[in-house]
Amino acid sequence: MKKKKIFAKICGGCLLLSAIGIVNVYAADYTGYALPARQGNNYTTQHEKETADNYIYNKVVDLENTSTVTFWAANSNKKQISDDYDQKLGNNSKIKFTASGYDAVGEEVMLGMENAKWYWFERAFVAGEVDFR
Repeated sequence: MKKKKIFAKICGGCLLLSAIGIVNVYAADYTGYALPARQGNNYTTQHEKETADNYIYNKVVDLENTSTVTFWAANSNKKQISDDYDQKLGNNSKIKFTASGYDAVGEEVMLGMENAKWYWFERAFVAGEVDFR
């Protein structure tokens, strides 16, 4: 009987740990970020990296007044540290760092964005989910 209880506790613990791993991968939502006219830039707030991964994940969940947004990773000074990634509604991207030194726990990174299309006066808006890792 004692072995069954131990086995049940171990199984329950493993089940709990696996459920935590299944939880939504995206750590931060961004809602209604304005994309200024003439491809002006906007940025999320900076986030401290919790892993040593050399990338962040981004998913676009809503767009207004545009069909494509250009995203990139940036450091805390808004200096671009990745290539540009054009994303459409529902698209997921693994935004890889091209600059070295940002794949360490504790580094500050943010997500930069701009409308992929150039308009004189019209602003666009984007919402999504980003995992700064």
